[in-house]
Amino acid sequence: MDDKSKTENYVIDGPNNDNPKGEHSLHTIVTEELARIGDKGSWIWPLFILCTVPNILNGFHVSSYVFLGKMPTSFWCVIPDLLEANWTTEQMRTLSTKEGGDGCRVLNYNYSMLSHMAYDEAVRYVKDQDVPEEVSCLRSSTFYHDYYYSEGNSIVSEWDLVCENSFWRSTVQAAVSAGKFTGATSFGIISDKFGRKTAFSIGSVVHVVGSVLVAASIWYWSFLIGRFMLGLATGALFYAAFALLTENIGIKPRSWMSIVITASYPIGMLLLALSANFLHTWRHLQISLTVPALSLILIVYYLKESPRWLLDKGREEEAYKIVFKTNKSIEQLPMKKDETKVQETVAAPSGSKLKNAFSELAGLYGSSKYRYLALICHFSFFVSSLSYYVTGMYLNEVKTIFDTKLTSGLISLRFSEIWNGFYQ
Repeated sequence: MDDKSKTENYVIDGPNNDNPKGEHSLHTIVTEELARIGDKGSWIWPLFILCTVPNILNGFHVSSYVFLGKMPTSFWCVIPDLLEANWTTEQMRTLSTKEGGDGCRVLNYNYSMLSHMAYDEAVRYVKDQDVPEEVSCLRSSTFYHDYYYSEGNSIVSEWDLVCENSFWRSTVQAAVSAGKFTGATSFGIISDKFGRKTAFSIGSVVHVVGSVLVAASIWYWSFLIGRFMLGLATGALFYAAFALLTENIGIKPRSWMSIVITASYPIGMLLLALSANFLHTWRHLQISLTVPALSLILIVYYLKESPRWLLDKGREEEAYKIVFKTNKSIEQLPMKKDETKVQETVAAPSGSKLKNAFSELAGLYGSSKYRYLALICHFSFFVSSLSYYVTGMYLNEVKTIFDTKLTSGLISLRFSEIWNGFYQ
């Protein structure tokens, strides 16, 4: 592959006070137009809406584990022989477990024989016998768990995520976190190399497929894959959209719009809590969170590539068409090619790219001014994240899970405003 790319410059006729010769490069024309339309008008509002809405979806799914994986009010081991003999649940639990048992293990009696006795007779019989060993309900081919929820159900009862399997319940959020870590890295590279919209489009497909997979899963491993995909898409739906928005609007709206796009995540948490207050079956809740994800199809259709990114890559003609909303080619525009201006860009070797990356990092933290701002951003983001995780994990005193998530969303919303206030 040729490692050189040529960028042709164009000039436009028409003298003015700043340019008496009447020559502007196409790059300058697009840049000046972006500066003109970047503060108001029909350019920034559609762009703002298209970039903000997807982050609300991130707030839906990344925080939904609280409701999807809620623990049952109680659970117990069902003895089929006793159940067929019309024993009540309380009678089964009293006879089959030790006092204070947790429902994970049962005493290994001959329940086939006990099922032919009345309950009182069976109690008298086992009192005269030695106490047998306990066996795991999950590991038994005969017994199974039953669950009681005050309302609805969750993935805990769907896939028996209790006792020896309780570890797998924690992987519900771990899968999302792993996806977020992977997506933040991979989609950042894709966004810089192949374009903001390309990264966003790929992330949107991943998000929609992951949402459907979670809602339709009949196996726990497919559920985890779907959760990982939702976390993976976060890197595109937020970071690529955030970059696309902030690099193409003016300084004045950039401050408050960056606050709103960041605050859209906790807004998603608030809407999640509202939905969960009415939908108590986990699969119904997941479907309600999946349907809005279909809006990404329209967003991808209407969203344009970042003109700033196109200019940086030497694709001025494409940037011109987006900014001026025209489909005409350069030859049809009132411009002429400046044959005397041809720039050659030589691809830098990988070692040079790595060196440049470290030099940029050193430039950020080497300056006392930028170091100060960067540390403020790090601290503010840390506090904002802490408010989210602490309230989600330790607000057990709050009356319901709904109230817990509502409180967490409100706190995260407030800290996102503080964080962006410092950032600006």
